[in-house]
Amino acid sequence: MKIWLVDLDLLRYLRRVVPERGRKACGIATLSAQRLRQEKGYAYATKMSITCQKVKQTCNLNVSHEPMSANEISLRPALETDAWVLSAIHIAAIKALPATFYTEKELLAWRNYRDKPDGSNILKTMKVETCKVAIKGDVVIGFTSFIVDELIGLYVHPKHQGKGIGRALVQHFCDEATDQGIDKVITTASLYAEGFYLRLGFTAIQKAPHYLRKGIVVPVTKMSKTLATAPR
Repeated sequence: MKIWLVDLDLLRYLRRVVPERGRKACGIATLSAQRLRQEKGYAYATKMSITCQKVKQTCNLNVSHEPMSANEISLRPALETDAWVLSAIHIAAIKALPATFYTEKELLAWRNYRDKPDGSNILKTMKVETCKVAIKGDVVIGFTSFIVDELIGLYVHPKHQGKGIGRALVQHFCDEATDQGIDKVITTASLYAEGFYLRLGFTAIQKAPHYLRKGIVVPVTKMSKTLATAPR
């Protein structure tokens, strides 16, 4: 009997698109995967084995084992070897912003006074265990950092912005929270990103100060979103 390794993202997808019988089965599978993840300490990559035959019979799906097209976007946990490219994306995304809401001096501080990527520096502020990356082909083009119910950072390379990548990363964060029984998530958005989060269903709570290096303080917006209850 063939074994199919299914991760939590795929199980969530199945729960959304398959009929009620399949949705219930996938719900049970997801709960089992969560339990394994908690016991083994996996943050994202825990996978569980289920048979192709059972999935097809229960969910009435035609399962493909073909590799993803280079044009498709996939998400995976960040690795320490991604640090350099995470730094490059972080710098490029901030450098592409116009000095509309923040001054050039403030934007320079936001990118930690760096023009060139420094992987060791970004790992001081972001732990790879809490980061997810978006990949096109085999190239990392965006990433997000979050812990439980708080989205800490979201960056997409300027060449790939406006294509739904940021939306996909935020949705992944919300799905992770929902599957942990969390009904409300929060984030702190730059003034540039406030409209983006509003379009994704977040609500502005209040303006707040954000402390950068060398004593520079910039205004940001604290936001929250109420999540739908996960299907059982």
